[in-house]
Amino acid sequence: MKFEDLKLLPGTRLELDFNLQEGRREASRLVGYVEGQCIMVTPPVLPPDVPALPTRGLVEVHLYSEQLNCAILFSAQITQQVEQPMPMLCLGYPAFIAQDESRKATRVATQLSATIKGGAMEVAGTIVDLSVSGCRLEAPEELGGPGTPLILVTRFPFESGVRLVQVAGTVRGVLGKPDADSDHFSYGLSFDSLNDAGKTLLGDFIAQQAERTPEHV
Repeated sequence: MKFEDLKLLPGTRLELDFNLQEGRREASRLVGYVEGQCIMVTPPVLPPDVPALPTRGLVEVHLYSEQLNCAILFSAQITQQVEQPMPMLCLGYPAFIAQDESRKATRVATQLSATIKGGAMEVAGTIVDLSVSGCRLEAPEELGGPGTPLILVTRFPFESGVRLVQVAGTVRGVLGKPDADSDHFSYGLSFDSLNDAGKTLLGDFIAQQAERTPEHV
């Protein structure tokens, strides 16, 4: 697999392992890439005991691919750090991409009514499948293209009661538009940073649904 096959969008969350400290990864985001030449990422905020980023050597890059529904790992050479037109860390183009199939996210079918908010927009939609990393969303009107930020408000029905949930997400792809067979738009969303409580709540609901729906993937 090649890096460009991942079809990553600017802003994709990454974790960089510079081997500064065992088990530590630095948060970064993808700025862009030039196919076959280089990858540009945001410089991470370093721990207080590290005075500067390494200027040479290898860095391990970890990310989660929505398209493949699995963890991705590759190594890249640090080539340079630039300040213009914006601060960026430039990495060499990876020759090999590794997939971790063991970390695929459980995805369950749902029919959750949701309020979708984005800027001045507020429309009703339906979450038709769900994982801890994102969802597929159907709406009666256009919500925006890849990179559009949205807020979803929905309710998780647990055996102990109903929980109101609000989560921030980003459109990663337009999966369908109205046609002769469908009257709605369909979108793939990735969830932005969730706190531990949010991850636990989402994971518990998915586990509950997975037990009820043997066909989950």
